[in-house]
Amino acid sequence: MIRFDIVTVFPEIIENYCNASIIGRAQKLEKVSIVAHDLRKWTTDKHHTVDDRVFGGGPGMLMKVEPLYRAVTALKEVAVKDGYVPYVLATVASGTLFTQERAQQLSSPSTSTAYIVLCGHYEGFDARIFDFVDESFSVGPYVLTGGELPSLVLIDTVTRLIPEVLGNEESAGDETTFSFAGKNLQVSGEHPQYTSPAEFSFTDASGKMQTQTVPPILRSGDHKKIKDENESQRVNKTFLSE
Repeated sequence: MIRFDIVTVFPEIIENYCNASIIGRAQKLEKVSIVAHDLRKWTTDKHHTVDDRVFGGGPGMLMKVEPLYRAVTALKEVAVKDGYVPYVLATVASGTLFTQERAQQLSSPSTSTAYIVLCGHYEGFDARIFDFVDESFSVGPYVLTGGELPSLVLIDTVTRLIPEVLGNEESAGDETTFSFAGKNLQVSGEHPQYTSPAEFSFTDASGKMQTQTVPPILRSGDHKKIKDENESQRVNKTFLSE
């Protein structure tokens, strides 16, 4: 089983998301274990301080190395005791871009693994903590308030790839795929899909009634023709790196 130990100053964000929907079900099925840890638990002062000013000057506050180190050390010890191999990740804007390929790798480790994820906040981490981190990752070229969202992206993408987590095993495979050609991102998207009703009527901006109809071939019952039609309608795009 895979275990996620998320170190954060806002554990309720992690808990609220992970207790619902597919991720919540995966935990009930014991396919994955997710625990949000409050970083303040590893502070030693009465104010439970997790951040401080930057040496040399600079805007904002930086997450202190000491509580982070204590958290990593303690969680690694527990992981080993429980029979897991610990692997420490940190959410960093300048980290390696997290991809579907990486999610697939993390979802099928050769041994039971405990992913210890450090959620960044404020202006980031004291750089000394990276001596104790195995991998730093980013979820995109933009700045977020904290590392909770990236950690949830990691949990979600990895968990749904674990066998038996999704109700239909084909669901994880017949989806949008991503690959890189050099620095260019290639996306092979799903074909357009429809559900009931077969005919959808609505009033447009001019007040006229319009009807949108599901393509007849998709209602024909001819599986080969449907498969061919769906394949021909897949959306393929290449995003060029500037």
